[in-house]
Amino acid sequence: MTVSRIGIAVLAFAAVPCLAAQNGSTGPDDTGPDPVKERILWQRATENEPYVFQAYKPNYILPISYVKGIKDSPYQQTLNGDAKLQHAEVKFQFSFRANLWPRIAGENTDLSFGYTQRSFFQAYNADASRPFRETDYSPELWFDYYFQGEPAGLIESRILRLGYQHQSNGQQDPLSRSWDRLYLDYVFEIGRVAVSLRPWYRIPERSEKDDNPDIEQYMGYGDLVIAYPTHGQTFSLLLRNNLDWDQNRGAAELGYSFPLDGQLKGYVQAFTGYGESLIDYNHPVSRVGIGIMLNDWL
Repeated sequence: MTVSRIGIAVLAFAAVPCLAAQNGSTGPDDTGPDPVKERILWQRATENEPYVFQAYKPNYILPISYVKGIKDSPYQQTLNGDAKLQHAEVKFQFSFRANLWPRIAGENTDLSFGYTQRSFFQAYNADASRPFRETDYSPELWFDYYFQGEPAGLIESRILRLGYQHQSNGQQDPLSRSWDRLYLDYVFEIGRVAVSLRPWYRIPERSEKDDNPDIEQYMGYGDLVIAYPTHGQTFSLLLRNNLDWDQNRGAAELGYSFPLDGQLKGYVQAFTGYGESLIDYNHPVSRVGIGIMLNDWL
């Protein structure tokens, strides 16, 4: 994993924060010291509102995106003639959540469902008929316990989440990729910095039905998300690693969002490593993109 490429990408967009500084708008994340707590209170206050969209993970589109490392080989049977995949493509993610059973085991608990869909669109590749190179679908079901009444300290515990997650690309062999996980997610704050530490356990499959038996070697055994919202902007970092020092593999994703107009935010993203898409889970890729965000981590 070449994290140095992330640093180069961030330096390339070093001028972007100036746009946010010139736009005087701020968001609800500026009103208090606890962004995760504010998000929880908003979700609970709007859980019965029929016209309120509850975002889960970030919702964004990167119409300008350059990726290096994707493979043509899985698509040889579907590409037209001598057509090849292009480095320029559109990446977008759609994610929402719904509270299925509020207060399922007491005032501080909920049972929720979430769905995340991430797509990679070769929109500028006319020679290949502009295909969707990959779409990954990920439904989840989880139980939340919200911490309340704990004494203030350096680390403020917010959520303990136990969940089940399925992820697949909906393809047939030889392009099929899928796996199922159980995870434990501990969400806490250090000042205004929100942290999600999420180890997971892959649910075993029968060998004859396993599309990707070595996926843990590339996707690792958990992830770490760090988000810092300030003055309408959000800086985020996602890390994964397989914790194998002999054949170390992982991924890093840096994100920066800044206010544009109304609910719209500008968004810059840089990724390097394994597992950005399921079809390329065992090939390292690097990407830099810029676009529009509707909902951030916080």
